[in-house]
Amino acid sequence: MKKLLTAYPEILVEKYLGSITGVREFTVAMIGNGSDILIMPAGITLKIPKKVRIITTHDKDEHNTQAAPVSDLALRERIIRFAEMAFEVAGVHDYARCDLLLAAGNLYAIEINGQPMLPDKWFEICASGAGLDAEQYLLAIFLAGIERNRAEGFSNLSVPTEIEKMLSADVIEKLETNR
Repeated sequence: MKKLLTAYPEILVEKYLGSITGVREFTVAMIGNGSDILIMPAGITLKIPKKVRIITTHDKDEHNTQAAPVSDLALRERIIRFAEMAFEVAGVHDYARCDLLLAAGNLYAIEINGQPMLPDKWFEICASGAGLDAEQYLLAIFLAGIERNRAEGFSNLSVPTEIEKMLSADVIEKLETNR
């Protein structure tokens, strides 16, 4: 560390979580802006246990993982509150996805994907927990962008009737700013 501090004005030291037993990973999708957002968590598990429990790109590419919306209501609310703060601090808008770890009872933000590639299987699994299918979550993202641009005064676009037909009234109400 002393050597690093001589080369750099600041360094970041993070706690290594991979060796803690019982670590759980989550991915959390977000659609919307400001207080008009949907936050949708899903748990990610490994199909094949590993000595060090870290899910890698290789694990994802080789389909060694599985994910499902978080069904435990208390845990779901805890993850939503934590993710909401993470998204707010990151300043993301319209849509994003973050990865979290639950280790020794504490939640940790691992990364925030400000605009993840779409379509995305992780985003789709998260959205399914809010009752959105593959087409609907993409439409909800479009709606969030339209609403943000309207709220910021960049557009006076109306919401296409196709979006209103495909999304539930609850989702539209949650994502819309003042019409």
